[in-house]
Amino acid sequence: MLTQRDIRELQLAKAAIATAIGLLLQSAGLGPGELEHLYLAGAFGQYISPESALRIGLLPRIDLERIKFIGNAACAGAEMGLINTGQRWRIEALAPRVEYVEVAAAPDFQDLFAENLLF
Repeated sequence: MLTQRDIRELQLAKAAIATAIGLLLQSAGLGPGELEHLYLAGAFGQYISPESALRIGLLPRIDLERIKFIGNAACAGAEMGLINTGQRWRIEALAPRVEYVEVAAAPDFQDLFAENLLF
């Protein structure tokens, strides 16, 4: 049985994810239309319906064909870095370019979160 609490939990999770994605795009100076692909990983990527996620606003409005499921990306990346020296070199070259973004500290986080509570 679907309860009001279930709906509220989905609403809060959807708002948090949609807000984080929006703020990350904003931080990178990109709009959703500029994404070549949107990669979904782990259990989240495996069990989510991309059509439903787009419909409720969980994911940014992009063409369905650009959404890619990549499985356990953390494990695959660690394995590549440990086993393949060529991949390890790429990882080491990329690491200094990675930027940490504290989305919850963004000045407009609360406003965007409240907007994203709507379905």
